[in-house]
Amino acid sequence: IFNGMCHEILPPRRLVYTFDFEGMPRHVTVEKGTFEEEHGSKTRLTSKSFFQRVEDRDIMLNLLRVGGGTAESIDRLAELLKYLKYIHRGHHDND
Repeated sequence: IFNGMCHEILPPRRLVYTFDFEGMPRHVTVEKGTFEEEHGSKTRLTSKSFFQRVEDRDIMLNLLRVGGGTAESIDRLAELLKYLKYIHRGHHDND
């Protein structure tokens, strides 16, 4: 199970939040995502993770290699952003 808390939200440019994995208690990571408009309707997401210790980083890299999940998370983010863009254009759930 993963947990976290948003610390900075600057739409549509930046999101900063904490991230922790219950399998690694007391090893909180700070995540920073920046969004930049590209040509057309594309957006570049740059994500940086700040770990408390090098060992924490290495453990997380091993978990990502073994368990994956990053691609699925990015896919879910893309779906959310499409939905928010749809809502922003004045559409509603019952349309």
